[in-house]
Amino acid sequence: MDFRTRRIIINTAVGTWARIASLLIGFFTAPILFNHLGSEQFGLFAILGSLAAYAGLLDFGIGPGLIKHFTEFSERDDPLAVRQVTTFATLFYLLLGVVFTPIVYYLAPTLSNLLSVNSDMQDLARICIISMFLYFILSGISGIFSARLVSLHRMDITASIGLVGQIIYGISVFIIIPLYPTVIAAIMLVYLQLFVNGVSTFLIVVRREPRVFSDPRKIPISLVRKLFAFGGWMQLNGLSALINLEADKLIIAAFVNLETVAFYQLGNRLAALNRVLPFQLLSAVMPAASSIRIKNDPNSIEVFYTHTSRYLMLITMMITGFVSIAAGHILTVWLGKPNPEAAYVTIALSISFALNNLTGAGTTIVRGAGLPRYETYYAWVSSVLNVIITVVLAKPFGIAGILVGTIIGNIIGSLYFLVLFHHVFKFPWSRSIGVWIWKLVFSTGVACLAVWLIELAFPVGYSLSRWFELSLVTATGLLYLGVFFGALTLLKFWTDEDKDAFRRFALRVLPLRRGRTL
Repeated sequence: MDFRTRRIIINTAVGTWARIASLLIGFFTAPILFNHLGSEQFGLFAILGSLAAYAGLLDFGIGPGLIKHFTEFSERDDPLAVRQVTTFATLFYLLLGVVFTPIVYYLAPTLSNLLSVNSDMQDLARICIISMFLYFILSGISGIFSARLVSLHRMDITASIGLVGQIIYGISVFIIIPLYPTVIAAIMLVYLQLFVNGVSTFLIVVRREPRVFSDPRKIPISLVRKLFAFGGWMQLNGLSALINLEADKLIIAAFVNLETVAFYQLGNRLAALNRVLPFQLLSAVMPAASSIRIKNDPNSIEVFYTHTSRYLMLITMMITGFVSIAAGHILTVWLGKPNPEAAYVTIALSISFALNNLTGAGTTIVRGAGLPRYETYYAWVSSVLNVIITVVLAKPFGIAGILVGTIIGNIIGSLYFLVLFHHVFKFPWSRSIGVWIWKLVFSTGVACLAVWLIELAFPVGYSLSRWFELSLVTATGLLYLGVFFGALTLLKFWTDEDKDAFRRFALRVLPLRRGRTL
């Protein structure tokens, strides 16, 4: 096992565990925010997160491309170019803050009106909008140093720092929000988390590379053009991703109400498990994808694509099946009472995200290859269909129509990308996807059936005790995993390379005595 493979495994494992812990913290803090802020203020808080994400479009794709550029220049042993990228990106975000903060301040009242915010919350909404824009600027600067660490195959460090920041945020929510139940207080706690993450990553980068910045006057125009050329496509990709992931909240706010946004946000957060955790793998392999493309080895690229797709969808299907079949019980544990609306949202979005994840390995490769336009083509197919169908169906069918539009857009867009990707790279479908995907789908179905049979005896609402529901979720979760992995083993899903990789990773991680083998 070479250095790159070891780093991918370690980064994925550490990142996944850190992300799981962060999600658990988020699950514990969400009810505190929801119960103390109320559904309307919590809905406003969710909308603000979407607006901050849309503000990210102002960086012209510079931020999303940093890992790729840092990795490329590191592979070419060009530390000056690395420093120039860092310097330009930092100055660029500062300039965005100077130019756009007055504009956001002027437009804040209009935005609050468009979001159908009640009159008694208008002033609060305006302050929050400005605060979240400033958060975007600071998080962009912080992200530069996180990207540098990831490009050095040290996502384990960024994941650990993120977890520490999340723990501090979680503790602060439990202490502060019951005393000061306002959206402003919630935003300040988000700032606290950003401060911890930003300062920590900056100090670590400076320790590894004492010379972080370069003379901004000597940054070549060719480098700036390179950053914007790649960033332009990433910008389009980012916009389409935001439309697919965040537009639903804005449409719900405009066509339904803020209270429904709160229920949607709860279901969306639970469904996001099958995006957030699997995509830890993609974050870990992004530097490797850039390195492989630089070496221009078609066979290595195909092997990379096949293996990454298998592992990505293994994690995806493992999560999707259980979250979907047990959504009602999980939400009861989480919120303390059944929430059918959020459960429907969870099931619909879980299936939609799972289908979309099948494109993850391919999009990582085209980014690493410097060909983000192929991702852009499919992303905009999904986005346009999503918006058109959701807007058409929102008025007569409400949130159900919005969910249907999201699912249809994701299905068609994902299939389009897979066809395009396999055509461009000439990878055979049967070898890269077909030989293993059916085994995952079948195993997921069998595992869901086993859990469903148990839930027939204990339907949602059978007991309002959180401890009973937690016990039921735990028991059915263990049953699901047992059936899922058992079915995969019977279907001979695991390869010799899988077994060898697990054995080597276990030998590295587990506290085994010298000389002892598995």
